[in-house]
Formats: sequence, structure tokens, C-alpha cells
Amino acid sequence: MKHLSFHRLVPASLLILGLAVSTSCASTYKNSTGLKEVDGLVSRVESVHVEGELAMVAVRDSVTAMLELVAPQGQTTVHEAFESFEQAIAASVDQHESFEGAIEGLQGSAKPFFEGWSSGLESFSSQGIRIQSRKRMDQTRTSYDKIVLSSVTPLTRYAEFNTSLQDVALFLSRDFNSASVRMIEGELRSLIQIAGELDDDFAKCLEKCNNYSEESGLPTRITVEELNPEGSRKADKK
Repeated sequence: MKHLSFHRLVPASLLILGLAVSTSCASTYKNSTGLKEVDGLVSRVESVHVEGELAMVAVRDSVTAMLELVAPQGQTTVHEAFESFEQAIAASVDQHESFEGAIEGLQGSAKPFFEGWSSGLESFSSQGIRIQSRKRMDQTRTSYDKIVLSSVTPLTRYAEFNTSLQDVALFLSRDFNSASVRMIEGELRSLIQIAGELDDDFAKCLEKCNNYSEESGLPTRITVEELNPEGSRKADKK
């Protein structure tokens, strides 16, 4: 009877271990894909937040440039002030497109994310955990819906604001003097008021983005509070 040496047995052992590790890695990768989708959606929310902040700045800059043109406080010439006004309008128009694109990107990512979460509920063996996951899904969906809903007003109002700015620039480009400025004083005051309202609208949207990130974003570290047998939290030891 031949005796098998230890060295001849090692490759087989490593092969079995390798198969076990490979299976484990494959399973982990499959489940971690969901986390990547979570992180991806949160990144979209953060993009909306960033573009919303930039939109707020663009609105303020447009009003500042407009006031410097019709009621100058500095030493700039009319031509310089008018050029700055047009540049501010162009930047504001571009920022509206960026904000709108961020919202569309969020919506595009959210649809497959929630569909995947919903279909994945059937994979749970435990009914209790399935119920808890569905509850969290509904809460997350509500938080997401609030972001989209809060973006509707600023998106529409921002577009109208930019259009009105362009009308003012066009009007003054052909007739810019004290008399013409007085004629559109009502429009100028209205733009200032709309800018203030837009600031509030964007602030509400940004708040909803923050709420979503805090409630549904991936943590950098998980901390679990230990409970007493009775269910109350143990006091921290000093």
C-alpha cells in the first residue's frame, strides 16, 4: 500500500480552501452590490445639494450685477457693468441646466434602486426582517420623494427668473438711460423679490437632501449600543 506524503496532500487541501474562499467572495460581492447602489444614490443626492448651492450663488450674483448696472456703487464703467451683468446671466442659465441635470440624474438612479430593493424583499427567509426592510424602503422612498418635490418650484421659478433677466438685458442694451431704467423699475424690484424667494426654495431643497444623506447614507462606522437584559441601555462607564 502506497503512503501519500504530506506534500502531495497540500495542493488538494489548498484547492478545497480556494473553492471555499471563492464561493464566499462571490456571495459577498453579490450582496455588496446593493451597498454600492445605496452609495451611488446618496452621491446623486449630494450632487443635487452641490448644484443647488451653486444655483443660490448664481442667483445672488445676477442680482448683484443687475444692481451694479442700474444703481452703481463702484467705479466700473457702464460697458463693464453691462458685460458683467450679461456674464452673470449666462452663468445663471448654465447653472439652471446643471441643477436640472442633477435632479434628472437622481431620478434616473432612484428608479432601478427602489425597484431592486422591492424585488429583493422576496429573498428574505425571515418575515420579520422582510417587514423591517420594507418599512425602511418606504421611509427612504418618502425621503427621496421630498427631495424631488422640493425641487419642482425652484426649477420652474429659476427658469422664469433667468428669462426675466435676459429680457432686462435686452431692453437695456437698446435703451439704457435714467428714463428707461425708471420704466422697468417694477420688473427690477420683482426680480429682487423673486431672488429672495428662490433663496428660500433652494434652502428647502438642500434641507431635504441633508435629511436623506443623514437617514440613508452609508456610515463611516457602525456603533451599536449594548442593552441590559431588561432592555434598557447600559450606562457608560467613566
